[in-house]
Amino acid sequence: MNDEVCIRVTEEAGHLPLVTVTGPLDLYSGPQLYRQATAVLARHPSLMVDLAGVTTCDSSGLNTILRLCRRAREARGRLVLVSPPALLDRLMPLAAGESALVVHHSVEEARTRRLAA
Repeated sequence: MNDEVCIRVTEEAGHLPLVTVTGPLDLYSGPQLYRQATAVLARHPSLMVDLAGVTTCDSSGLNTILRLCRRAREARGRLVLVSPPALLDRLMPLAAGESALVVHHSVEEARTRRLAA
């Protein structure tokens, strides 16, 4: 089993910046995701994070997502989560009052809904 995380940032004209995470989202990888994502949030108020490739997610991973959501809100932007793992999906209702958080099932769905809004 490969326990290494891969975090890739893609910025395309006309789309929200996309951070794709593959591997575990935990105590060890959360700070790496936070650093890379906040660097993007320093340039753009909103950010899409694709979590479809996340293999495991613990409470540290959840904390990382919530901290990123706060950063996006402070920038008057949004954090768009794509395909969150089961743990995050179950716990997102706890952050339901978080207006800066949006959840979609795919990158394509998120882009389509954003264009329609």
